[in-house]
Amino acid sequence: MGSSGRSGAGGRGTPEQGVNRVKAEWTYASNNLHRIEPLLAKQFVTADQVDRAKTSEIAQAEALSRRPHNCKLSQAGLKSALAQYQRSKAAWIRARRNTNNRSMP
Repeated sequence: MGSSGRSGAGGRGTPEQGVNRVKAEWTYASNNLHRIEPLLAKQFVTADQVDRAKTSEIAQAEALSRRPHNCKLSQAGLKSALAQYQRSKAAWIRARRNTNNRSMP
């Protein structure tokens, strides 16, 4: 991936970028289906090609419908991890203060 401008673990980017990517993939699949369907009657494409395009469009629509839910789960997980970090940091600071207070005469 390198310098593709993506960030995050595994180069996935932000949840919003993920939603935009899935929207773009669905748009492409939908446009492709509508482009090739009329060509079937003229036998410029096969029924299998149209079926594959329909399947792709359905799969992308399903992925798009699930993506906002996945974003909310990711954001909730991030908030939980941040809260755990804050609690751990506070405990570490308290422990350090206690250690420092004990070492002073």
